[in-house]
Amino acid sequence: TMSGGEQEPGHYYVGIDVGTGVTARSLCSLVCKWTYSAEKGWDDSFWKMVGLEDLIGDNYSKIGNLVLPPGASLGSGLTPEAAKELGLPKGIAVAASLIDAHAGGLGVIG
Repeated sequence: TMSGGEQEPGHYYVGIDVGTGVTARSLCSLVCKWTYSAEKGWDDSFWKMVGLEDLIGDNYSKIGNLVLPPGASLGSGLTPEAAKELGLPKGIAVAASLIDAHAGGLGVIG
């Protein structure tokens, strides 16, 4: 459901998979809010240093391993279930996120 109450066990983030079925993460969010490098990806040494090496397993599936730039299209858009719940057409485009402060900055400069 769109409420997020049925989040898959083992994921440590509220993903943009809610409503799309796509488990991608936004590059903007990962670089600005996590320890992700756009050039190198996740830093294994950090997770090991803080005792969270289990996040490395299964190709980082618990914290996200498919990274998309802001605005990238997510799969086929809204699932039929999400579209019905939201009162929107199924398949309507859904994009990878942009942090609100960054989006606001773009809005200010036009």
